[in-house]
Formats: sequence, structure tokens, C-alpha cells
Amino acid sequence: MPEIHQLIPNPEDLLALEPEEVAPLLLQVICSGGGPTAQQALKRGNFLHPNSPTSPTRGYPQAFRDRAYDVLAAAWVWLEREGMLLPAPGHQDPDWVYVSQRGRAMLTKENLKLIVTAKCCREKLCTHPSQQARLRYSCADTTIPSFSRRSAQ
Repeated sequence: MPEIHQLIPNPEDLLALEPEEVAPLLLQVICSGGGPTAQQALKRGNFLHPNSPTSPTRGYPQAFRDRAYDVLAAAWVWLEREGMLLPAPGHQDPDWVYVSQRGRAMLTKENLKLIVTAKCCREKLCTHPSQQARLRYSCADTTIPSFSRRSAQ
């Protein structure tokens, strides 16, 4: 299972991203182990809790974990808002979710390409130094995204 810190090794790069930019990667991490289905749900608190063995923040230095949690929690909420994570049937606690068909469809090669293309087009318009943490692949590439800090131009 890829982990967020493997996809975005530099925590400062993670912190520079918007929730909608992190959400596809978080969804990929959630789904990489088969992903929670309607019959096998995932609890947000268990997954994101900083002390949990499944916490996606555990790969980052301790000094960045609280802020990384904020970014990942915002991405999780974005996935819920977009209908990619839905309340799991049979659970009264709304923290229990599963990945919807829409969420699984987002991870197809064609949809990842759309995300990448939109990101690349936005990147060309972003020239402010604070926006230098950007994708490290071309618009035509649809492999798993990874992030790195690009030098100022």
C-alpha cells in the first residue's frame, strides 16, 4: 500500500497543497488495500488518528504531523463532500464510510489524466513563489502522482 509520505515525501510540499489536490492521493492510499466497501467500512477517526498504526501522518517528522493531519483531514472532508466517501450502511456513527463508485471511478487512468491536465493548466498560471510545490510529471503522464519542490524560475 503506498503511503502519503511515499507519494509526497517532503512535508512542506504536502502543506502547500489544497485539499482537492491531496484528495486523489488520499483516496488512492485508502483504496490501495482493496478499499473499504459497503460491507467493510473505514472509520475516519481510526484512519487519521495521529497515534493509529494506519495514520497517514506517521511517515512525517513529528514537527509536521499536526499540520499534515489538518491537510489530510481537509482532503478527507473534500472526498466526503464530493460523494467519494459515503456513510457506511449499518453504522449509526457517520465517521464510518466506504468508497463510492464515484470515488473508485476517480482513480481510473482517464480520470487521473483529467486531474493531472487541470492541475498542469493551473500550474502554468501560478507563478508566485509560494506556489512552487508542484507536480513532477507532464500533462500527458498518468502515473501515480508524486510531489517535489521545484526550484524557483
